[in-house]
Amino acid sequence: MKQLTFLVLMIAALALDALAQVSVEVRTDKDTFLLYESIPVAVSIHNQTGRTIQIASTDERPWLSFLITRAAGGMVENVGKMQVEDAILIPPGDTVRRTIDILPLYDLRSLGTYQIQAAVNANGMQAISSLIRVVILNGRDLWSQTVGLAAAGKAGDEYRTYSLVARSNRQQDSLYVCVKDEPHQLVLGLLPLGGLLTVMPPEARVDQRGDLHVLYQNGPRSFGYVQVDPSATIVKRAAYSDFSSQPRLVTLDGSVDVQGGEQTYPRPERVMTNGELHPPPPPPPPPKKKWWWPFGPKTPPS
Repeated sequence: MKQLTFLVLMIAALALDALAQVSVEVRTDKDTFLLYESIPVAVSIHNQTGRTIQIASTDERPWLSFLITRAAGGMVENVGKMQVEDAILIPPGDTVRRTIDILPLYDLRSLGTYQIQAAVNANGMQAISSLIRVVILNGRDLWSQTVGLAAAGKAGDEYRTYSLVARSNRQQDSLYVCVKDEPHQLVLGLLPLGGLLTVMPPEARVDQRGDLHVLYQNGPRSFGYVQVDPSATIVKRAAYSDFSSQPRLVTLDGSVDVQGGEQTYPRPERVMTNGELHPPPPPPPPPKKKWWWPFGPKTPPS
């Protein structure tokens, strides 16, 4: 009995020692996210010992994982594999930080409140952070369109559903683009575009290649423009002003472009003329009149 008690105390002491080696903190830049929006979680691991420690993965689990529960009850299922380095070394007193998007890793595709903790595997023991809460909510649908994509070399067509979604904030609304493959029940991405002024609704058009073009007002005299491809990747960004004319989307021969306005970002390139590249030399200055010149002043200048 004494040996069993001693063994339990030794295991507890080792566990406390392992947990005392590191402290773990988690945070997010905001506490509310739209449904299908990326949820980047920043994890900080601090070495509280006086020596360099190694935190390593095992065959069974990576050294970093998350414990996520619903506020209504129940654990959130893991649906993806965590990609972290096999091991890290932390010098004494130092802190390492990793930011992980947990949306592809856990089943966070339902509205509600979630509690998140980070777990770090330290010498076979787990150091667990305090919990943070995030809320997943719906945005406001502004526009939606389903388009067919040419499926080269495949039988049948692919489809994409593009949607513009707004989220209300205290200072300014935010605009998002959602890209879905509804026949396969896939959400390819929810992309944040930036601030939105609701003075005028955003414009959205799809070109013949299946790319989405969006023009939206994001300031009193400024407009944002983005081009998004069917894989939910932003291909192009630009900014315009309306000092001389208002920008608008136009479709010509299947292509979509911005007409009007003044492009402020990126600055449009202009080819310099030969005269600008090789300006003529300046004319020589006129000769100074001498005071003794017959047509000059009778007395020298002071």
